[in-house]
Amino acid sequence: MIQRVLAGVGVVLLAGSAFAQETALEYEVKAAYLYNFVKFVAWPPAAARGPLTICVAAPSPFATALDDIVRGESIEGRPITTRVVEDPQASCQVLFIPRAVPSAEYLRALRMLPVLTVPRRSPSTTRRRPAKHWPSCGCGPV
Repeated sequence: MIQRVLAGVGVVLLAGSAFAQETALEYEVKAAYLYNFVKFVAWPPAAARGPLTICVAAPSPFATALDDIVRGESIEGRPITTRVVEDPQASCQVLFIPRAVPSAEYLRALRMLPVLTVPRRSPSTTRRRPAKHWPSCGCGPV
């Protein structure tokens, strides 16, 4: 009987460990995608100076994976920095808004600022209304 209980506990622990690894891998893939996406943005001259700051709206476990991916990297000679933000900030050149964070406040506050916003939306939301991620910042795809 005790052996069965211990075997059951072992299976649960292994499944939890596999789930944690899968979740970490998902964040790493998303971080790499965002980093590579930013490489193809044509920044206006005023926004193309100094470090390129990629911000992540809090709370987000994604920020650690992003920091790991971009550490030591640069785009067109600009070092990349990351930061977790609790509210909209104009000092970010890119803002990733995770699904768990309400995006309306961020999008409204940054609407006229040179910040490329990348909201993470659920597939059902995206199907109803395609997202437009190019604010009036003068940046766009290359």
